[in-house]
Amino acid sequence: MVDENFSSGFKAILQVHGIGGLRPNTVLLGWTREEGSSGVFPKILALAKKMQRNLLVVRSELDQENWIVPSGTINIWWNDAKNSQLSLLMVFLLQQNPQWRDKSVRILRPVAPKADLDNIRAEMEEMLKLSRIEAEIILLPGNEPLASVREKLYASAILFAGFDPEDDEKVIEEQQEELRKIMALPGEIVLVHNAGNVSPLD
Repeated sequence: MVDENFSSGFKAILQVHGIGGLRPNTVLLGWTREEGSSGVFPKILALAKKMQRNLLVVRSELDQENWIVPSGTINIWWNDAKNSQLSLLMVFLLQQNPQWRDKSVRILRPVAPKADLDNIRAEMEEMLKLSRIEAEIILLPGNEPLASVREKLYASAILFAGFDPEDDEKVIEEQQEELRKIMALPGEIVLVHNAGNVSPLD
């Protein structure tokens, strides 16, 4: 696609790309190296959300030419139901790869300090049963979700974390700063936005 700038070219690709009657519903992007929030990247995320596309934003610290499957577990930061559903589906698809098949899965779910842990665990166990995915559920009571997840993220091969792109310039900078903190966590990181049409329970 040739265009005057990346944003308009990206928008055109989202509208015209497809195979026959099939329309791709997911956009895969690498994490930005932009330092501030005034660059192209936040606008690209907001545009994909506006056009109802799922988003996977990947940050990898490994050498891409000699990339190997990292050691450790597959982790999902369960920070909301909608985006975490797509994260769970991504984990299922990832485990279809023989190199990832034997890796254990952990769901890290921060909860309020006085949350009903037994009820939350029962609901998540039922959800995993319906989706036919085996995972260890780790509930993290506390007021600082990022710190709680970081503390439990030892030996992480990959972490899936949900997010919703902001399009309000007043809050974009704040969100980008929060996303940079997530991307600084150890292991491979994938930010996940579910446009609302994907669930492992379907």
